[in-house]
Amino acid sequence: MGDGLPLTPPTEEAVERMLSGTSRTPDEVLGSMVPRNGRATIEKVAINAVMAGARPEYLPVIIAAVEGMVDIRFNLYHLSTGTLNSSALVLVNGPIAKEIGMNCRDTYLSPGNRANSSIGRALSLCMINIGWSFFKTEGGMIGQPTRYTHLIFAENEAESPWESFAVEHGFSAEDSTVTLDECIWYDRLGPSGCMNPMPMEADMAQLASMVKGFTGGMTPARNAPVDPIWGSADAESAINGNYCTLVLYPALARQLAAAGYSKQSLSQWLCDQHRFPWDDYSDIQQKSILKAAKAGSIPGLTVEDCKSGGMIPNFNPRHLAILVAGPMAGQAMGIYGGAATQPNFDNPGSTEIDYMTQKIHGATLTKAGR
Repeated sequence: MGDGLPLTPPTEEAVERMLSGTSRTPDEVLGSMVPRNGRATIEKVAINAVMAGARPEYLPVIIAAVEGMVDIRFNLYHLSTGTLNSSALVLVNGPIAKEIGMNCRDTYLSPGNRANSSIGRALSLCMINIGWSFFKTEGGMIGQPTRYTHLIFAENEAESPWESFAVEHGFSAEDSTVTLDECIWYDRLGPSGCMNPMPMEADMAQLASMVKGFTGGMTPARNAPVDPIWGSADAESAINGNYCTLVLYPALARQLAAAGYSKQSLSQWLCDQHRFPWDDYSDIQQKSILKAAKAGSIPGLTVEDCKSGGMIPNFNPRHLAILVAGPMAGQAMGIYGGAATQPNFDNPGSTEIDYMTQKIHGATLTKAGR
């Protein structure tokens, strides 16, 4: 089974060569891959890596990504079968990205880089051949060309003024990691530092306008009926279900850092621009917001906000990821997720996490990831 493009034949010799990239045993079971619960083993992942045109030193990255995909805390079922044309956001951090030649700079989402393209394609083929996800029926109405390789890139850590995403989330600078999220849609028309330079204040206002999730959060509905499908009466799920990843080019990140912003303070400022008046919410929404405030389940929301004149946050700053990628001047990009790490009816029994990040290990052909 393939993706419609020519495949490298997974001969026994080619698969054995691919497996030389990891010290992990071929029959190790990583888990079951939805939607049809095929058993993902190291050998099966290696077979699909061969077909995708990957090199053996890429295999540990692919394995780590598959480990994240089959983890019950990641909603791969929605990504694979939903009608929203989703693809995966695959972010690689750490020294292994440089060792295997991943692109984190110019045209980091474009074809032309073997590591990025073949790693992403291997994941797509694993979804087809291990998970039995059929593009013909599960491509989401019109399909999505990014499903060939997904949205995969490495963070430009060398030119970033801030700590990397992995370090920000508790890993060391020597660790190599893969982070997964669901990408429902993206906006690549953020602040640009090359064709039309703007004052920093204008760039920040444009970034704030890009901070939005797929669900829309808890939109005030004083004079409008509550939507029974999206559950806009449930403040906790509506606000915490909003996810956004902002990818800044290095010059903009450095300008913001020079102005005194850390990733955390910038994230908080951006989220603060998305507060709505308490008085604009309907009675049923106010009841739900107050309940969430008392439970402390929404960062930045207090009981004091829940009264006339109060301002209600509409975005959880923990769900706003700020990355640095691209050349020194370029375009900022917003990527919008579908709460892939929140428990729902697609992944019953799951526990909530902010991001699905897996540490790469078992590498044999690179210094990193061992």
